[in-house]
Amino acid sequence: IYAEAFDESCSFKDAKDIANAFKGKLKELLVVVNQLLARKNEYPFIASLSDFSDKLERLSNRDYTYFITNINDFEDDLLDTKENLIDPIKRFMNGDQIEIYDSVRKLLNGDTSNLDYIEGDELVTLKELIRNEKPYSGNAIKDAKQAKDALTKKVVKCIDEEKSIAIQAIDSSINRLKEKDEFGKLKESQQSSILAPLEEELNKVQKLKYIAVIRDTKSKVSDTLLMKQLTKMVRLVTPIDDSGIGEVLEPKIHYIKRSNVKAKYTKTELKTEEDVDDYVESLREALKEQIKNNRRIEL
Repeated sequence: IYAEAFDESCSFKDAKDIANAFKGKLKELLVVVNQLLARKNEYPFIASLSDFSDKLERLSNRDYTYFITNINDFEDDLLDTKENLIDPIKRFMNGDQIEIYDSVRKLLNGDTSNLDYIEGDELVTLKELIRNEKPYSGNAIKDAKQAKDALTKKVVKCIDEEKSIAIQAIDSSINRLKEKDEFGKLKESQQSSILAPLEEELNKVQKLKYIAVIRDTKSKVSDTLLMKQLTKMVRLVTPIDDSGIGEVLEPKIHYIKRSNVKAKYTKTELKTEEDVDDYVESLREALKEQIKNNRRIEL
């Protein structure tokens, strides 16, 4: 039992000496088990050693004679636990697999916001590994590594795709500014000041790592910043008086997006041709109202 439990032979021959040595080894094993248990918050599966720790503590406090006369009371439990629990956990904690487990744990405990945009079962596989009471057995680690590698590739691909979409949208907004007749009337310094905020966002988006932020940046430029710079550009070319007061001679122009113009239409769907006519008429009136208020509508 000594040899099987502790993977070494006992140098003693006398029964009493062997029993005392066995008891000492149990105490050493208890220390090892408790050291492992101290890390159960990091590695929840280690909590499975708790019951065995209690048994070891009681067993190691026995008189040496107990180990000689009551072998059947502890032999199977001790050896089975060693083979099925202690040894696999120790190998796991001291081997390469723990690095994979740690990488998965770090990923799940970190910022997972990008993972909300990824389709597939990889995230489920990673969460199952952390919930697994025996991650050291079977193919749990192998499957988790494959899932993590695949998930990482998907995230990188998705980030690159979102950046490409955002960059195209911002470039399009910059070109829309440049194509306006008013832009050609500006001084070079004024042109630079009009384009600068969009170019700044363009440079920024190439360094972003979060999909949500990339999308927000794209929307901010297309929906808000472009309108702001269009309005600023038009006002720069609008004549002002020479009185020194700086009053604009023409009503101030303000740009809005077509999507921000809401038709006063109460129905929630179009079923007939008459519905279409009514909706189009409502939209026409809403658009004309904006024009009357000296707003330009960017399509």
